[in-house]
Amino acid sequence: MSWSLRISGVRRFMLIGWIMASLYGISDEIHQSFVPMRDASEGDVPADIIGAFVGAVLFRKIIC
Repeated sequence: MSWSLRISGVRRFMLIGWIMASLYGISDEIHQSFVPMRDASEGDVPADIIGAFVGAVLFRKIIC
């Protein structure tokens, strides 16, 4: 997400990428609550948000 935003010329590509990836993780947990044989966990939401943050930081350190 951050890469796509960066090459599109978005100034705050890391912040926006992190927010969008976090929202995707939250929406995935909501979706899982409606899928048979899957369960949504409240503990997965912080993990998704932290994972999105770590991914953005690593992207910044490695790619940018």
